[in-house]
Amino acid sequence: MSERIRICVSLESESPWLVNKILQNLVEKGVDLAEVKIPISGEKIGNLERVIGNYSSKLIVKPVFENRHGFPVLKRVVEQRPFYLELDIDVTRRFPEILDLVIENDVFLMVSIDYGHSPSVDELVHDVIRALNQSDLVKVTFPAENYEDNLKVLEVYKSLREDSNRMVIVAKNEKGYLSQLLLPLLGAPFTVASTDEEKNSSYINYRAIQVFYGILNSLKS
Repeated sequence: MSERIRICVSLESESPWLVNKILQNLVEKGVDLAEVKIPISGEKIGNLERVIGNYSSKLIVKPVFENRHGFPVLKRVVEQRPFYLELDIDVTRRFPEILDLVIENDVFLMVSIDYGHSPSVDELVHDVIRALNQSDLVKVTFPAENYEDNLKVLEVYKSLREDSNRMVIVAKNEKGYLSQLLLPLLGAPFTVASTDEEKNSSYINYRAIQVFYGILNSLKS
């Protein structure tokens, strides 16, 4: 596999200063995308909006809000045209008007499903198909309870191979690192990783992915 691997790092910090610093560092190191959670309220939102404006083409923005009071801020965020707007599948059900906002601003929509348990393959396939019908891309995360959970990821991609480039299925935690590494080979549009600045053990470090595919490509050349 000689093409360049697309990596998306997942950021937990809500500090505008830290997010900006991390993004600046990652861009220099060849990371393609960053998933940033944006609380649509509070005193930091103005500074976070500016960060989004600076890096919009590299951001997957996941707004966090509980009610419609945050809609004016959400509208301004969407108007910055991030690479993807990520919404929990429950949010799209509760606030369908957000979909109109996405369409009006020609922004790609990523629907996310975050399980608190390790679901069956049938459950994963069923929920992914449902989410694919209402979005451009679907991201699914679940905790890997054992190493065999990596096989669930492979089975979902096998079952839905025609939509592999619209799915990012992630088995989290160290026991899921194997399938995280393999996502590009399964056809996923990108794989998800952690950064040096934020020690998030749910995802493998982005450097490990770069090294893995660097070695793989050198063996094929």
